[in-house]
Amino acid sequence: MPGYVSILRVLIILFILFVTVTSNGIAQKSESYKDIEKRDHNRDDKLKAKPLQKDKKYWRYAEKKKDLQRDLHPKEHLTPSRPGRPPGPKEAKSRFGLKKEPNYRADVIEKKGQPMKDAKVIGGKPGFSESTPQKKTPKENILNIVKLHKGASN
Repeated sequence: MPGYVSILRVLIILFILFVTVTSNGIAQKSESYKDIEKRDHNRDDKLKAKPLQKDKKYWRYAEKKKDLQRDLHPKEHLTPSRPGRPPGPKEAKSRFGLKKEPNYRADVIEKKGQPMKDAKVIGGKPGFSESTPQKKTPKENILNIVKLHKGASN
């Protein structure tokens, strides 16, 4: 009988360790960026677009400046701007679930009536949102392109 008790104790300890490790994410396999992108697009396809009630300012992050000097295609993600200092490259990557640290940020003004889909960021920090315009955004609406400096909180 004492042998069964010690085996039972070991099993209970192993179970507690297993639950603790997996709930903290230590033993869980991390999701690839491709999987996150796929979930993101699938979720976006199911959302209903709502027209903006007034002009609204967003941020668009990019690795290359030329990506901010052209019209934005429908469904390219934007981040609603917030008061205060915008995040630097490292924080933007972490906060908004970007594939790489961006080198540039631009202010994008979406005009009243632009159909937008709003959702929480997938692959980023909880509590942050992203928006996707459903029609082309003309390059004239892209303002103030800023070079981001590594290590700075721009």
